[in-house]
Amino acid sequence: MYSHPNVTTAPEFPVPDTMKAWVLGDPGQLIYAEKPAPVPGRAEVLVRIDAVAICATDLDVIHHGPPATIQGGLPFNKRFTPGHEYMGTVTALGAGVDEYAIGDRVTVEIHAGCGQCKRCREGMYTSCHNYGLNYGDMNKGHRANGFTTDGGFAEYAVNHINTLIHIQDDMSDEEATLVETADFTASAAREKVQRTEPRRSCDRNGSMRRKSTPIRFRSRNCPQRCAMPRIVSMTR
Repeated sequence: MYSHPNVTTAPEFPVPDTMKAWVLGDPGQLIYAEKPAPVPGRAEVLVRIDAVAICATDLDVIHHGPPATIQGGLPFNKRFTPGHEYMGTVTALGAGVDEYAIGDRVTVEIHAGCGQCKRCREGMYTSCHNYGLNYGDMNKGHRANGFTTDGGFAEYAVNHINTLIHIQDDMSDEEATLVETADFTASAAREKVQRTEPRRSCDRNGSMRRKSTPIRFRSRNCPQRCAMPRIVSMTR
């Protein structure tokens, strides 16, 4: 039974002790495996992943490694789970979380800055000085799910509350996976309108310039929350 100190759960959203996930083996190899269900820390929540998109940057990670950095080096054969464009349902709350409730539908962005370096204090958390330098020490360092920490090719993932966005009921799961990419595109469009000389703008992971294909891991209508099928859709 999933039970951890300072973590709040609810019987209507039971969490298993273990979960199914895709882990990165050799370059180009994803392995369907079982991992412990992650545990949210302070200001974090556990998200049950209901849908995930595959970005071209995910393919770069799977085949080449960068921009992912795990344990100080390439992410291969380290039980690392890629995936950074996903949405889901909050199923557990870490210490101090009252901004979200169990059962909330949310989508995510990638970066949660360390909050301590100069760039984070200036609000530039996506350029955190600790990006990739924490090497698993979540108490100090930048979390970037799918790049420096486990991502969304799994049944559950931990997210900092600063990386969550509430989803309205009329937005589909598939649409919600692309909110982060749409945000970068909208920001670039605003910048282009405001500048007399247009300048291309995109995030450090190339989200704006690449198409993503939403895929579903499970049906929202399935009362058993069935185990994930294999990945069948890739970036177009």
